[in-house]
Amino acid sequence: MAARTASSVRAAAPSPGSGPREPGKIPAVEKASCIRPFASLRDKPKQSSEQHTQALFADPIDVVGRSNGWAKVVLADGYEGYLDAEALGEPLPKERAHVVVVPQAADRYMGTWLPAPGLRTEPLAAARRKATGEAVAEAALMFLGAPYEWGGVTVEGLDCSGLVQAVHRRFGLLLPRNADQQESAGQEVSVRSLQTGDLLCYGDHIAIALEGGAIVHASKEAGGVVEEKHPADLKKRLRTVRRVFDADD
Repeated sequence: MAARTASSVRAAAPSPGSGPREPGKIPAVEKASCIRPFASLRDKPKQSSEQHTQALFADPIDVVGRSNGWAKVVLADGYEGYLDAEALGEPLPKERAHVVVVPQAADRYMGTWLPAPGLRTEPLAAARRKATGEAVAEAALMFLGAPYEWGGVTVEGLDCSGLVQAVHRRFGLLLPRNADQQESAGQEVSVRSLQTGDLLCYGDHIAIALEGGAIVHASKEAGGVVEEKHPADLKKRLRTVRRVFDADD
């Protein structure tokens, strides 16, 4: 998912209209949570407006205003935009301590953090202990064939940075949402020291490294999540390699 144009969140990432913002720029006036399996965050308060990203069930949400069935909100990753107000419920009474570990389990999706155990979940503490580059790559490969969808973060449809965010959520880590923001994740490593699970960053695109010079990514051109040899055109555009989790010992 490429950066857009306008205000920014944390260290970077422009986005149009609403999108990410600097923390503290707009004070939150209400705490809420997402009560749908996932809900579209849109640029403007109408269904035809561009989808920036999606909130997952139980995600905490700051509501900064409501009007005509829409809520202006800020998500946990800093993204600001408009959600259908009917997707919002009361804030959770307890911390989220469990995570969905498969692309879809009934109406829950990989990386959804829950306050109680559910179908195909494990404790977040255990998930974090399992976090390695190989584990991230294996999780990403579970999405093979999922359709490409701008702003999506689930197996129903997702973009390049949505895939990266989803598989890292599965291991208890919330990365920034846009591809150029994700260039700041983890630590920079050289191409020569590339390992499985490293993030290959191209500015307006991002992929996950696999063994043998292959990658897995959500490709707009391919129409979905694919595994393939690192394409020459992407190699030429490579800006940095980031390592979020080390390899298995």
